[in-house]
Amino acid sequence: MNRLFAVLLLVTASCGPYSYLRKADENPMDGQTVLMLGSLLYSNAEIDGLHEDIWIAGQNDTWKAEWPGDQGRSAAGFATTLKSRLQARGITMTPQANPQGATLMVKPWVTRLETGGWNPTILVVSAQLCDANGGVLEEIQTKVKVKSNFNKFEDRLDQAALLAAENVAQWVTERSAK
Repeated sequence: MNRLFAVLLLVTASCGPYSYLRKADENPMDGQTVLMLGSLLYSNAEIDGLHEDIWIAGQNDTWKAEWPGDQGRSAAGFATTLKSRLQARGITMTPQANPQGATLMVKPWVTRLETGGWNPTILVVSAQLCDANGGVLEEIQTKVKVKSNFNKFEDRLDQAALLAAENVAQWVTERSAK
């Protein structure tokens, strides 16, 4: 009976909106109300099976011109959503330039993106919790999927970034609970 419970617990934990890549033995976010937030980065992402710089090199001039704006818009949406979800729970996310007493930083980045075409857009985001020296204390990963429904890629990317921010907000909320 205990084995069955352990298996069910493991299956339930792996079905959540995020999974741990590294989890601290002692919760470093316990009671934290102010955290710094890094920008959502795409620079080391695998996009449609290729490293980001190789992928963009193979795109037409229109995509090449639009890609920086698409990244910036989705990163801004990610940050805004994360900040607002956490603010509603009494947690402030602040930029590194204005830490407001925060000693921990959440650093998110895109690890994988499947642009989708007629298929769903899939976005995988990792987020690290780092100490003041940049040491990684915890790391999670979340995977979100946005169905095509004939929407433009940039709209699906924006929506995926918002979903990923919701999942990261859940992690921070659960770990910083007072």
